[in-house]
Amino acid sequence: MNFTSNKKSLDLLKSEYNEFLSYLEIVVKEVRPRSNISSTKLGRYRKQLDKIDSLSEDEQRKLIEIINKYTSLNCLFNGSADINYKKTDLFKMIEGQFTLDDKDQEYNDTFLELSMALRFAKSVNVASSINMHTDCDVIVGNEIAIECKYIHSSKQINENISYAIEQIDNRVTSNLAKYGIVALDLSNVIDREKITNFANALYDDFYHGHKRLEDNDDEVLTSILNDRNFSSILGKYLAHNVEVEFYDKLFRFPVMEKMNINTKAIIFQATTSFNFSNDTKIIPVPVRVMPYFINPKLSNEEKYIVARDIHSLCNGI
Repeated sequence: MNFTSNKKSLDLLKSEYNEFLSYLEIVVKEVRPRSNISSTKLGRYRKQLDKIDSLSEDEQRKLIEIINKYTSLNCLFNGSADINYKKTDLFKMIEGQFTLDDKDQEYNDTFLELSMALRFAKSVNVASSINMHTDCDVIVGNEIAIECKYIHSSKQINENISYAIEQIDNRVTSNLAKYGIVALDLSNVIDREKITNFANALYDDFYHGHKRLEDNDDEVLTSILNDRNFSSILGKYLAHNVEVEFYDKLFRFPVMEKMNINTKAIIFQATTSFNFSNDTKIIPVPVRVMPYFINPKLSNEEKYIVARDIHSLCNGI
């Protein structure tokens, strides 16, 4: 599992979010000229970001995770990614009520599709034009069909995998693509409390180690978050928990019987966030992982190629 770090100051995050709102407003007004982003939940998130110091630690963490998620779509608008998307889908980004607990909101289904399109568009191994105007969620270079399923509860995992495999078979039969990949988001099914407890214990252990080397508490906090061992352990533990949820369902039901050579792999991501702090500073840290399952019916050569391509889709802290 590749793991990348992407550190941003609060000022940079605010700037990127304002950029996102500006992009989105331009696109949305092309379809609905009277739309006003500032009066939607997205405008309220900006107000919360401007007064973030007045929020509780938990509210800050949740807000940063949401803002970080939205700003990841900037590549969709600034021309750095070749993605042919439906502008009407962007209205789903602004629909729904304002909440800092947004994991179960409907827009996440569309966001997953857009984020997967961006991952493949930015991949060094799968660089190609992306089409989101067909019956398939995402078509990569007229070759790969990506069927995306945002999972709202663990009971939906196998049902959604089975349906996605059927959809991929249809895409291949209708010549939309040569093969497919199922993409799941399992953020709703992980045990957040358990993972947070592990993250806090891990941070405490690293704190005592780094404190022996550095007296300044702010420097200790920064050095921990820059420590590749810390980020790697945290990411791998989150990935482990996502894999447990996935394989627990996969091996209990006959999904494998339906998985033919048209579906090369299932990738399953999860996002969460943590607060790491000292006596003077709190740093919210969003984390994203994306393990994968390669179809065991493929040849060893095919497995290698699929694994190589998936590895180029970044995880991050």
